Amino acid sequence: MQERADAEILKQGADGLHYFKAKRQLSREEVTLRVASQDHITKLLLTSDLPIEGIAQAVAYWEVCGLGQVQEIYLVRPLWFVVFAVSNITDRPLRLTGLNAATVTGGARDVQPFMIGPGENPVQLPLPAAGLPAGATALIPVATLLPAYRHASAEVLSTSREELERGRIQEVVHCAYEQSDIEDFLSWGPRLWPASLGIQSEGEEAIQEVHVLDPTNVYALDRSWEMGSCPHLFLKVGTCLQYAGELFGKGPSVLHNESIHVPQGVFELEIAELEEETTEIRAVHDANRDLCKPLLLRKGEFVHFGVTPGSVVELVGRYLPEAPHLQLPPDPSRRNALVSDWIVKRARPFGAKSRHDARALKRLPSRQNSISDESPRLTAGYSL
Repeated sequence: MQERADAEILKQGADGLHYFKAKRQLSREEVTLRVASQDHITKLLLTSDLPIEGIAQAVAYWEVCGLGQVQEIYLVRPLWFVVFAVSNITDRPLRLTGLNAATVTGGARDVQPFMIGPGENPVQLPLPAAGLPAGATALIPVATLLPAYRHASAEVLSTSREELERGRIQEVVHCAYEQSDIEDFLSWGPRLWPASLGIQSEGEEAIQEVHVLDPTNVYALDRSWEMGSCPHLFLKVGTCLQYAGELFGKGPSVLHNESIHVPQGVFELEIAELEEETTEIRAVHDANRDLCKPLLLRKGEFVHFGVTPGSVVELVGRYLPEAPHLQLPPDPSRRNALVSDWIVKRARPFGAKSRHDARALKRLPSRQNSISDESPRLTAGYSL
């Protein structure tokens, strides 16, 4: 902050940046020199008429894990793909004969606001003649997205998880985005909006109508490393959670002693484990009493306990990664996503009603929901 007079302290949770402490607006020259030279998408966006604040931003955070110093990074727009998923739910193979869709034209350098609509030009597109076996799913690319660099927290309806090679996982999340979450998304190049599918089975042909892309009913497919990090501390301010930082930052498996100075107006603290690891809490007390019994927190679990404003809380514990510890660089963008999602999730009605104390743990529940249009032959939906 002393080196950057143009830096601005962030208000808690501003622009979905819960994890970060400050931001700095970049000049076009700095983005060109230091960001676009390493990121092709940023280089592309510099040729558009987007203002520079819509392309990249510098943010600062306190890197507690092993470093204990302020770090600055550049946030840029990620790259997402929208695919139309078609599943054969029969006990026999089917053949997809064609896709009827509306198109939104765009060249390889065209960037425009992402809008879900009927499109401009209805077309009939042939599909490969290969059959779709029973139980199989075909993925048809329909759009390329450039989301905002601020994190958009979706409501998670259900999750399935698969372990891949050493230390890597893949998750398929059924989720719901509100329109406000995607209003500053951009699309890159042309788009297709499917209207119906032609199918053939045992010599019979049929048309299967499909629904338009619904942001409140999509799947997200993602891969990440089981990095493990630190458990996270939150303050309960009124009815809302505020992020207060990471705990046990000296490294995995190392027993830590932490001193937490409770701000005025705060009567409750919360510790949450958000990653693929186990947090072991051995003792929590202030000058007068024990606040929490020894316990373990696994991914998705938390504990909260009452505190006295202005007091000092002493905490003893550590975290234990589930996978072998990987020497990977810090990923503050992912940490911001985890923290932001947690705060949003706990603010939803089922989270707010989960009242418990330091003697109990809570894993936030998933909610099943209808996921697609369905016929006797196919299910069809969208994935990010």
